[in-house]
Amino acid sequence: MEDESRKFCLPSINKHCCTFLREICFAYYTANTRNVINRTSKHSDCFESHKPTKSELQEALLNALCQLDRLKKYRLTQKTRIDQLQERLDHMGSELDSSVDTIRHHQTNYEAQKRRTSVEINHLRNQLAKTTVLLDQFKLFFTKANLSTTSLNSYDLNTFTTTFTTTNLPK
Repeated sequence: MEDESRKFCLPSINKHCCTFLREICFAYYTANTRNVINRTSKHSDCFESHKPTKSELQEALLNALCQLDRLKKYRLTQKTRIDQLQERLDHMGSELDSSVDTIRHHQTNYEAQKRRTSVEINHLRNQLAKTTVLLDQFKLFFTKANLSTTSLNSYDLNTFTTTFTTTNLPK
């Protein structure tokens, strides 16, 4: 049995430890673990009295190897899934960075356009104020000029008409 324990990588510190470990391996890796647990609970001295047979140890080893393969496949599947999620996270992070950059660009453009519009509005208001002042001055000037022109025109026109009619009358 000592050779078998080395063959299955079980420690051979002493007989009690080796038997105990064999029983634990057998209990955890056999298909009928309930039977092993029931068998160990029925016999208090099972560690010393019951020695698993070679076929039981081989079956336990086979079950352990199968479970190890399943765990490796599960680990590989989980690792692949984690890698996919990490790639997705990286992709979403780069999309988020791009979106933030785009928003900042639009915000900067909006603020620049807002400043330009504000400057343009102030410029147009100043032009409107100047134009209004000039228009008021022109109206005032035109009103004064119109009054004097109207009176001059009517005086000149009356004089011209009177002169023209008196000189060109048939005799």
